[in-house]
Amino acid sequence: MRFVSVLSGKALSFDNNGILVQREVRNRNRRQLWTIRSVEPSPVGDPTEIQENLIIAPNPASSSTTLFISSNVDDPNATYQINERGFIRLGRVPINIKRGQNEIRIDVSRVNTGVHRIDIFINGRRRLLENLVINR
Repeated sequence: MRFVSVLSGKALSFDNNGILVQREVRNRNRRQLWTIRSVEPSPVGDPTEIQENLIIAPNPASSSTTLFISSNVDDPNATYQINERGFIRLGRVPINIKRGQNEIRIDVSRVNTGVHRIDIFINGRRRLLENLVINR
């Protein structure tokens, strides 16, 4: 079995002795070795689990846009925050997140043009973030 990183070109594979080996695919660099000390059984996972995700559309936006949020949990006290130019916090707005798919329309007519970041806080922690472009 072999795993190759698309970014680095390095490969991970098991040799005949059960050692996990990292190699450069082209140069066969064997200088970096790992061994597996113990293998713990892991649960298969919940087949009904939803992968958390945030999609903003339309993006770029001019006056309003919609946050499409996929969540594994309910949180009636969730919030979103717009960070102007990525770091100037414009304030948090409360939203009600339900487990599953959520659509939240937001007004961005008073937000300056440029590239901003939307943060989604669920259960008090920032769980999702995505860039938003305002273009008028």
